[in-house]
Amino acid sequence: GVWQTRRVEFAPQWGAVAVLNFEWEKPALLFAYNFRLTGPMALPAVYDLDASGQPLPEPRPEHSPAFALHNLQITKTIPAWKCRIYGGMQNLFDYRQPVSPLTGFDDPTAAPGFSEHFDTAYAYSTLHGREFYLGLKWEFGGRE
Repeated sequence: GVWQTRRVEFAPQWGAVAVLNFEWEKPALLFAYNFRLTGPMALPAVYDLDASGQPLPEPRPEHSPAFALHNLQITKTIPAWKCRIYGGMQNLFDYRQPVSPLTGFDDPTAAPGFSEHFDTAYAYSTLHGREFYLGLKWEFGGRE
């Protein structure tokens, strides 16, 4: 056989991940930061609709921009209680895909979601903004 390669359609051209952890021993704190960079990718040709429900002559951009997502978590260890308390933030800089992944949902000639032009294929990034979380890890029982 002959070794052949080809690009995966509608997948990022490149990507990168970085992780940085810092442990501050005296107050028993762990700072964890991670970063994911996603390169541009080809997007399907989708058309927004005009006021009468007809597709516009030009499609949306057929390549996504590169984008980055940053996350941060802080963990406090409390050895006397055998627990860790943590809190964090995902999507630190609140990046969101700038346009809706839905096309044809606002077709005036059809019920929402039932237009012949309805399509969800234009999703390439997160639609969630910044998110916060808190948690507790508590060890019960005795592993010494």
